[in-house]
This record gives sequence, structure tokens and C-alpha cells, in this order.
Amino acid sequence: MSSPPPLLSSDDENEKESIKCLICQSVCILPTEIMCFPCNKTSALGCMSLLRFCMHCALRYLQWEDHKKNRSIKCVYCDTVISLGPNTKLDQCLRKDYLLMRADTKKRTCPWCNEFTDYQMSLDHHMTDTCLKRRVLCSCGTLILFSEQSQHKKVCIMYTQCSECHETISVKEIRMHLLMCHEISHCFQCSVRIPNKDLGDHVARFCPNRITECPFCHEVMNHQKLFPHLDKHKEIYDGRIHTLRRMIRHYLRQKERIDEYYADQSLDP
Repeated sequence: MSSPPPLLSSDDENEKESIKCLICQSVCILPTEIMCFPCNKTSALGCMSLLRFCMHCALRYLQWEDHKKNRSIKCVYCDTVISLGPNTKLDQCLRKDYLLMRADTKKRTCPWCNEFTDYQMSLDHHMTDTCLKRRVLCSCGTLILFSEQSQHKKVCIMYTQCSECHETISVKEIRMHLLMCHEISHCFQCSVRIPNKDLGDHVARFCPNRITECPFCHEVMNHQKLFPHLDKHKEIYDGRIHTLRRMIRHYLRQKERIDEYYADQSLDP
């Protein structure tokens, strides 16, 4: 990627006037503003208003490699302390100063690979997109080396292994991968993986969450609720049978009394 020409001419005086990183005390590589401290006012001068850091220094200062952990960071000037955690977004904390990048008149070397040298606008593209030693923010919130990305995916909670081809796939994309590459769908009722050709039969006959109808009262329900529902019918019928048995015993006793009465009176029925 070709870099646009610098805004200013290159000379030693300009090098002396270049803004230096407060951490490494060198000319800022990808000058970056830290915005997440409350002492950094949006409508007035704050502690960080006139400060710029190298991008890699700012990431190290905010302990972004421990992004999944809760951590407390103190302002470099005042006593303000902020708490950063797994849900903190990088773009809420840092902002690149492209005007300073454009104004830098000297070519700079990538601090990660020490191989690429160009003006800062090109260096920004290199460090963001092409450097083999660049830092990549995983969707789980971990900052990792690009070269270690494949190793990280094997243990990352945001990735899973395809059961068919054993390829490591994003959790969000695994269903589409199975559908497009292996013709396997997920049942929309129970989420079980089913070959496309068997999906209709599964939904109609075998899915544990399929819709079914009670054969006695015709109530429609989830199939998993059918047997508890039938148990309620059985309890009702058991109760009615018990009542009928009591009634039968009562009527049998009444009949026996009538027979006894006939016997005592020596009556011929």
C-alpha cells in the first residue's frame, strides 16, 4: 500500500518537535489518545488531552493482553483510577490520531516485526492488517499474536471443532458450516444435528420436542409433556374407579341386607 506524502518536509528540526510517547520516550508510532479516563474531559482540557502514546505502548499500559480479567489502571498524571473488564471495548479506550500520523515526515519501523519501514499512514495499515507479528483481538476479548491465532482458537470458548471435518469454526458460524459443507441441519425444536434428508421425518416422528396431541382430551402440547399429562388422566381415572368400587361394595351390602331380611321373614321372593 503506497503512503500519501507527509504534510511537512522532513528535517532534523521537525524530528525534534515530533510528539514523543510518554511511556517509551520515543517518537510516537501510530500516535494514540487514551480516552477512557474520566479526567479526560470532552469539552475542556484534561490529563490526557495533549498526550499521545504509541499504539503498542497504550495497549501495554491498559494491560490489554489481560483483557478477560478485571483490572484497575491509574492515570499517568492524577490519582484517577478506572476499572476495565472483559466487556470493555477497545474503541472506547483508544483513538488513533491520524493528523499526527499524516504530519510525521520520517519513515518509521514497525515495532513488532522490525522489518517494515514506511511513513506512519502505511505503517498503520501494516501493523493493523499485514504484519505477521501484529496483535489481534479475538472475539473472546484476548489480545494474541497473529501467528498464534490458530493455536488460540483450539482452546478459545468462541470456537468449536466441526464433528465432520474437524476444522476449527466460530461458534456463531458452525451451523452454517454444517449446512453448507456437510448438508447437516439443526432441528429447530431440539437443536440435534440431522442430515437434511432425514430432517422432516425427525421433526414429525422422533424429535423429543415435537408437537403432539393427547389421544384422550385432544390437547396439543410438547411431546415431552405428554406422559406427565397422561399421568394426570390416569390419576383421575384411578379416582373414579375407586369411587365406583366403593359404590359397588355399598350396593352389594344393601343387596345382602335384603337377602337377610327375606330369610328372617321366611318369605319366598
